[in-house]
Amino acid sequence: MVRIFTYLGALCAAALWMGLLVSPARSLPQTQGNELLRTFATCAGRLSATMEYQWMFDGPESERTDRSVNGFDVLIEAVMGPEITGRQLMGWRIDAKIAQARLLNLAAFGQDPRLRVHAAQMAEQYLNQCKTLLLQ
Repeated sequence: MVRIFTYLGALCAAALWMGLLVSPARSLPQTQGNELLRTFATCAGRLSATMEYQWMFDGPESERTDRSVNGFDVLIEAVMGPEITGRQLMGWRIDAKIAQARLLNLAAFGQDPRLRVHAAQMAEQYLNQCKTLLLQ
């Protein structure tokens, strides 16, 4: 019974969060709405790169990351307006994915220990910025 209430509470919180997130985005001026969309696309790209990296080293964690990517896909659909093309959206997403993949590869396989540590810290910092946008 407690699990049902926990699940329903999380579901209600997610619905409230989505309602708060989506309704202001629709009423934002075009530039602010575009920035929100760009942020969501960037996070989806970063998380996609992380998920592919996790396939090599941490399979179960990649499934959790995949759920986060899906969460950002939902947010993207919620705020996408006619002023942004799919090409622009994919460009933002791919640029972020490539940048995150470079950081992760440098952190794992780089030759310079200082750069490896710095790349790992930056990759983690970017992911944490994105994770704070999702309720999980």
